[in-house]
Amino acid sequence: MVTYNNQTILEDPLNFDSFPWHEPAAYKKLVATIEKQQEHKQKQAEKGHTVRLYYGSFRIVGQDYEYSEKISSLTQLEDITIQNICGFIHNHPKQRFRLEYFVNYSSVRTQKKKPSERYCDMVREEVQRLMDMHKNFSYQRFIPRIDRDQFTSRDIISGIISEESNLDLSAIDTLSSSIIRKGATGLFLACVTKYQPIATFKHLFENCQYKDDALPSVSFNPTSLDDEQYGNLVVHIHAFFARTIDGGGRHLELEDHEIMPVLHVADGPNRRTELGSGAAGYVCKVRVESGHHNLPGHNKSLFALKTIYQKEKHLFERERAMLSRLRKQRHPHIVRHIMSWCQQGTYYILYPLATSNLRTYMRETRPPRLSWPSVRWFLRQTCGLVSAIYHVHEQQEQDEKLEGYGSSTPPSSIDPRTLKRLSGDSIRKPPLSKRSGYHHDLKPENILIFEQREGINPVFKISDFGAGKFTDLKGEERSHMASNLGGTASYFGPEWDQGRSRPFDIWAMACVLTELLIWFLQDAKLQDFHKERVHGSVGNPGTSSEYYWYQDGQQRQLKPSVSTYLDDIERNCKQVDSSRPAPEAVLKDLPRTIKSCFEIGPQIRPSAGELYELLQEMNENAEMAPEEVEISIHSPSTPGSRHSQDDESTRLANQTSNTST
Repeated sequence: MVTYNNQTILEDPLNFDSFPWHEPAAYKKLVATIEKQQEHKQKQAEKGHTVRLYYGSFRIVGQDYEYSEKISSLTQLEDITIQNICGFIHNHPKQRFRLEYFVNYSSVRTQKKKPSERYCDMVREEVQRLMDMHKNFSYQRFIPRIDRDQFTSRDIISGIISEESNLDLSAIDTLSSSIIRKGATGLFLACVTKYQPIATFKHLFENCQYKDDALPSVSFNPTSLDDEQYGNLVVHIHAFFARTIDGGGRHLELEDHEIMPVLHVADGPNRRTELGSGAAGYVCKVRVESGHHNLPGHNKSLFALKTIYQKEKHLFERERAMLSRLRKQRHPHIVRHIMSWCQQGTYYILYPLATSNLRTYMRETRPPRLSWPSVRWFLRQTCGLVSAIYHVHEQQEQDEKLEGYGSSTPPSSIDPRTLKRLSGDSIRKPPLSKRSGYHHDLKPENILIFEQREGINPVFKISDFGAGKFTDLKGEERSHMASNLGGTASYFGPEWDQGRSRPFDIWAMACVLTELLIWFLQDAKLQDFHKERVHGSVGNPGTSSEYYWYQDGQQRQLKPSVSTYLDDIERNCKQVDSSRPAPEAVLKDLPRTIKSCFEIGPQIRPSAGELYELLQEMNENAEMAPEEVEISIHSPSTPGSRHSQDDESTRLANQTSNTST
């Protein structure tokens, strides 16, 4: 795909099956984009425009491999393509793969239309046009860095100074050289396009020592302008210096006039695409201006921006503390945030964008055909989720094993032995943790679906730690009690109105695993299960309850409908033909394991580590079963789904529609 100013001029996908990969001449077809780009570039040059590569990337994606590289020039494309295709086929001879090229060029007019036109007028006109094209999620206008830099040639700067001042040629040359050498070109352009005299710029630059990496602030006015005029100038200056998104998980406290280059993604007539909302805030689909980030992917990479209202500062602080801690010791089944910031009393967290959440996935997607590969996939995801909760519950002060896990190993390809190693060598008796954590809002909506390849082998990851917390453990104390109420009531354990601790997460995980298991083995019965569970409130005729338990006098009990469905699945798994190894037989102990997590007494429930070990044994049995050709586990937007489009109202994060996670 080739775009100019984010407008597509070439999108020409090649058919994998018909492309003659063994013919060297065929590779010229892969770089036909060069000729198309050169043709368009020539047309822009004839209009007096300068064209620069704004953003370019190359990506090759296989089932369990991905490699991406930024492109500085399309002349690199042929060599990069041949080298990576040959390498991929050599290392993965039986795998299909796809190639992606994403190139975006910036086109800016840098030449006068006629000799009588003034440089300053040309620059003001172009800057106005570019700012009108770029408004971030807070409606702040800005000019992308690469567009700004196209006006920083010596000819343009000297021409503007000559037009806007009475300086002689020698002084013009000296000032121009100083502006470029000391790095104040952006500050200069900002002052000029705000119609400030050269004298004002010289005062800021020479007397106040301001430049592009040391910008003026509204808190101090060193000019003869009144405070309102000066404030407007500072706001305009910062429009030339939008922030950079580095993906390191850092937090920023921003001044009101500072700009994050995060833009809403339109949804039909709506200016933004809202993915979800609640009392504390909302989540929107966004993109980051491609010249202002070093995140993997291409110029149309999408992300999820979580906005938290000022009154809910405590929720933001809790979630940020959890995310910061978890980021240090990454886990393949926990969503890692990109960065966070606070501005004008509102709090923001930027996340990768997922294909969907688990609630939508189970509602919109048919389960895969029952087979050994699909059972392996199912157990890898359930083990991964439980391992993630164990990772939260038993945080280590230092865990080099998890720190060593990198993006070069796709989460979807992690085998049980690797996952067990990442989760700790000893599960039943983990080493004493410095800190104990909990999530306390586990539910399908907070489990996100990511894809290494679009439509293939989805990966489940836990998100939304706004109700979670880490606390110090003392001695052999098993769990920390939390009294504050947070989270969603449907998956609350019976102890919800008392002090809650880590077993509270185990009950919620059991709820999630129950629904997942019914979906996987008895998909048609999932809606019936929801109805019977909600409306079949034993002991309270005529009433409904979202809980998995009910009040029986002074006691609380697991709803019979939950036990009935789990018992039915266990019975069916045990009744398979014993003459052949059946994949569902591996799951025969899972219903009983889940029921052990539904113990009314929190201290009787298994710990996350114990639960993980039980699931891991099933997982290892599945991995040792007869091999079959790997099947595709479809995501909501693929032909294997119930509907062709996912429900946008519940999609809460993913960049995988175009890039990897």
